[in-house]
Amino acid sequence: MRWLAPLLAALLLTSVSVVAQEGTPGAFPVIPDPGECRTTPPTAAEIDALTSGGFASPTAAEDARRRRLRGPSEPAPPEAVAGVEATAREFAACLGTGDDARLFGLYSDDLMAGIGVTSDQLDDQIFPLPDGQRTALLAVIEPRIFADGRVGAIVIVADPRVYSPAVPEFLVFVEQDGRWLIDDLPVYVPVPAADGATPVAGQGGDRGWGMSVPDPSECQIAARDIDDLIALEGTPDFGPGAPDRPARPVWPESEAADAESVAGIVRTVGELIACGNIGEPLRAAALYTDGFISNPYTSLNLPEGGTVSTAPDPDEVVAVAVHYVRDFGDGRVGAVIAVDSVESASPVYPAFIIFELVGDRWLISEWPSTSYIEDSGDVTTMGPTMEAILVVTPTPATGP
Repeated sequence: MRWLAPLLAALLLTSVSVVAQEGTPGAFPVIPDPGECRTTPPTAAEIDALTSGGFASPTAAEDARRRRLRGPSEPAPPEAVAGVEATAREFAACLGTGDDARLFGLYSDDLMAGIGVTSDQLDDQIFPLPDGQRTALLAVIEPRIFADGRVGAIVIVADPRVYSPAVPEFLVFVEQDGRWLIDDLPVYVPVPAADGATPVAGQGGDRGWGMSVPDPSECQIAARDIDDLIALEGTPDFGPGAPDRPARPVWPESEAADAESVAGIVRTVGELIACGNIGEPLRAAALYTDGFISNPYTSLNLPEGGTVSTAPDPDEVVAVAVHYVRDFGDGRVGAVIAVDSVESASPVYPAFIIFELVGDRWLISEWPSTSYIEDSGDVTTMGPTMEAILVVTPTPATGP
């Protein structure tokens, strides 16, 4: 029984490392002009022909493609890296146009056939950016090539329409008609079983994307009381009588975290993983702030009656890496946490998580939403004047 769902579905792992490689040195972050979105989106007739009028069940061929993503990979050759980075930059530029349908021109035919968008939905893809605001491409992390010639990479963007200060995605690219196009978003689909067998997670040997496996002995923190946790879950951290919520963190106001903070984040994630792997959810719960636990939009899925299953599931999670750690200057630090889980067709599940320094420990305080913000007044300033703040040097690799 999974207890700390949904967050631990992404974070209860087995080891942590921090990765220095955050894309081509000096190339990121960038704020591309929307005019760099030069792709020609498919016509209404082409969309309908590709999608066959809506969602369809995955074909055997699609299942086979996703199974191959669980196989070995190696660093992509320079020409493929350049092509993937160019497409990622245009992806960020097209996001900046406010017309998400422009992104379809960067999707392969196979991806278009599977996403289920029909021509009558094209007008629903308009999400204008506030005046003077821009999207940014923050990093393209370690493009790696699979046996079928496709390339996977962690792509991180900042979008002022989104609450989270950073939106990481694991994208799979394929070379089609002389350029690299986005071919799959595998993190959102379950891994297909081959002949009824459960696929084995992990890459074996060089996992890639900085993934590593830790030691369960890292679980040292004292367990929280189950009754205290249940009481906290019923107490919202905002609204009448609640303390003021912190301001929404925004990427342009962040800078690369120092080595001490990075080490603290790595320690917390590593301990969270270790506690989950040995079946100690109450210890894992001690690595969250009270505000996270009491937030009605996040849940630890506490069991009724206070009974907690402590049986570890060795197949649930495998490895993790910490990327691109950012200090927001207000006591909070955010990081991209990349996970390898058998439950996803993707070898990488990235999420941007925010930590808060409580005493001498960094605790998980927020998992910012990647949904669009309805209130246009609650957005970050990502205009050209912010470019000097965005262009920074990533923190060097730092171990626990």
